[in-house]
Amino acid sequence: MNNRTHTSITMDFRNWGGHFYDLHVPNHQPVKYLLTNLAQTLGLTCPNETTYAMKVVNKGIILLNDDKMMDFNITEGDLIQVL
Repeated sequence: MNNRTHTSITMDFRNWGGHFYDLHVPNHQPVKYLLTNLAQTLGLTCPNETTYAMKVVNKGIILLNDDKMMDFNITEGDLIQVL
């Protein structure tokens, strides 16, 4: 398991009215809280969804609400699309 607490990734927030962002994000936060916190920090409108999802484009993995990046081997340089 990855012992690093943060990972440098590129996140695609175009589905939420944003752009591509190179970010250093915590691995331990559930997807729902990570996306909500990032949207607030970036000044994006966070949809009131019951399911928050993001896709690791280069690995074909989809993470939902309570999933954590640290449990899915998300590594530096991965491209994540916010769905």
